[in-house]
Amino acid sequence: WKFDETSGTSAADSSPGGGPHTATLVNGPTWTSAMDNNGLSFDGSDDHVTVADNAAWSVSNGKKFTYSAWVYLNVAPGGNWPVIIQGVNGNGSGFQMTGNNGAMQLVWWDGTTDHLSPAQSMTTGSWYHVA
Repeated sequence: WKFDETSGTSAADSSPGGGPHTATLVNGPTWTSAMDNNGLSFDGSDDHVTVADNAAWSVSNGKKFTYSAWVYLNVAPGGNWPVIIQGVNGNGSGFQMTGNNGAMQLVWWDGTTDHLSPAQSMTTGSWYHVA
């Protein structure tokens, strides 16, 4: 999803040959200019985007994925704030790209072990490409 629309409550699937898996905007994220064309601004409280689950996206099925996002912080958030989550499936595996007290970190679990990447510090007023 490029999130390059300028209005509406959904975003088109931009994956090559992968669609249609339309993303739904929940609780009012707003369209805004962004690092590369347009994007979404979240209120830091309850705004988010959802996509219906798909078994083909499971991180436990041996497929390789790249998740990425451009992130811009207006204020330094405290606590834990997820950027991308690939949900937990029946065997407990999953993936989360998350911010935690001003740092970005990759967290993944394989059903038995939690794995953590080193945290990368982030400051307000700058764009960060996380992948």
